[in-house]
Amino acid sequence: MITYVAGATGLIGGFLLEELASRSDVDQVLALVRRHPDSLEKQSASAAKKVLFHVMDFEDTSTYPDFKGPVYCCLGTTMKKAGSKEAFEKVDYQYPMALARICARNSVDFHVVTALGSDSSSMIYYNRIKGSLEKDLKALGLPSLYIYQPSLLLGPRQEHRAGERLGAVAAAVLNPFLLGPVRKYRAIQASDVARGMAQPKESGVHTYLSDEIAEMARA
Repeated sequence: MITYVAGATGLIGGFLLEELASRSDVDQVLALVRRHPDSLEKQSASAAKKVLFHVMDFEDTSTYPDFKGPVYCCLGTTMKKAGSKEAFEKVDYQYPMALARICARNSVDFHVVTALGSDSSSMIYYNRIKGSLEKDLKALGLPSLYIYQPSLLLGPRQEHRAGERLGAVAAAVLNPFLLGPVRKYRAIQASDVARGMAQPKESGVHTYLSDEIAEMARA
């Protein structure tokens, strides 16, 4: 089986390459990238044998591969990095939808990372865009759709975000007290999100909250 990862150079995507490559039923992992990276620090020598890079322009669908296996979308940015709502929506809505449309046409499964609290009617812009993506993906008629809604992501980022550093410190204190219905708000390691995503799953349309992703990773 061949699998595809969009956002392979990001926090979750780098770990996901490794996780998918470790599966015995995966013959090749194609990383969809804007430019060929010099290296991926998270990638082991064994994973490198299975991982190939496909350089593409996410705004030009003619550069997309013809998907023959499940696609994992880990694309995402921030308003600060994007610089405008238009640029943010390209990365967090338009590109994932473009990938998913090809998946629907080719009858292959689609996995996507959104965020805890995603809601198309939310007053919070970020949550509204993520929720609109989920809503529109469900209308595409994909053979299977897997939506992952992580809480605050922990892990080694290439860029430094002061707010997230503070959040990580707070998470270390608060996580043990977030139990029962609020367990889903626990911060989660990006490596655990990737491990949960890579686990084989039943077909259908599924949404996994942050605590459910953590449970899949532990399993």
